[in-house]
Amino acid sequence: MDRIAGSPHTILNSVHPLRRRSVRQCHKLTSGAILGREPEASEPHGGHGPADTMDRGMSLAYKHRVLSERVLRTLRARDDSQGELGRPLMIGIAGMPGSGKSTTADIVCRLVNDADPSLCALVLPMDGFHYSRKELDEFEDPEEAHRRRGAPHTFDGEAFVRTIATLRRNGCENWPAFDHGVGDPVHGAITITRENRIIFVEGLYLYLECTPWCLTHGMLDDCWYLRTTVDVAMSRVRRRHMSLGHTELVADHRIATNDRINAEIVSADAKKDIDLRLRNFPPAPRVIDLVIDADESLNDI
Repeated sequence: MDRIAGSPHTILNSVHPLRRRSVRQCHKLTSGAILGREPEASEPHGGHGPADTMDRGMSLAYKHRVLSERVLRTLRARDDSQGELGRPLMIGIAGMPGSGKSTTADIVCRLVNDADPSLCALVLPMDGFHYSRKELDEFEDPEEAHRRRGAPHTFDGEAFVRTIATLRRNGCENWPAFDHGVGDPVHGAITITRENRIIFVEGLYLYLECTPWCLTHGMLDDCWYLRTTVDVAMSRVRRRHMSLGHTELVADHRIATNDRINAEIVSADAKKDIDLRLRNFPPAPRVIDLVIDADESLNDI
């Protein structure tokens, strides 16, 4: 994997000037309008069109389609104004566990590819940057590290930032996947080439204020945050645990000792200058389709 020499500021100075941030001071680029309400009179419009002011009554399938149109517009606008054909458009999708990150990324990516297969849009999950179980064994407190696996300190955040920076600079890179059957990352499992014009990066900690995660935000072209309450998100995570064969007692224990803690970290420490906030996307169906059988009533929260 390529490494970028120099300080965190060197990495930040390599990103596009419109998205550049310092480590401690971020420049607000757009209104960060929340889907499900009209912007206040004092709020500037984010400039992306319908995706900034989606109505709660819209179907989830329609919302996903509007998001895909937002991505296509953003790519065209960037290429027309800056001529950056050599690197991919990079969309960040973050939120707490159970917020619907993977579902949103997968569906919107598929819609983009359906609209223009030549774009070869691709989803890159953050999960591949988990430290391996062997690496967790070498932590100062291995038992705590395994128990809290999924917390920020159990990811190789520095490798994540380096890989994002290399991908942005070169337009190609290898990306790790996570093998759930084995329970460990697989390095270099995903190959990104210059043919992949749009990249969706999804994960829990894309927008944290702390180092090294704070460096990621400035390297993304559009930043989406899936907002929901911790209780709603944990109810989805509980169903997920039980669908994997865990008892209610085990599911509740995992939530109390790990998942809820991680959710509260994401909720409390996420950057405020996010381009788009998506309200309460329902949990993923087992088979993703345009006709989504999901709990739409969650949009009323």
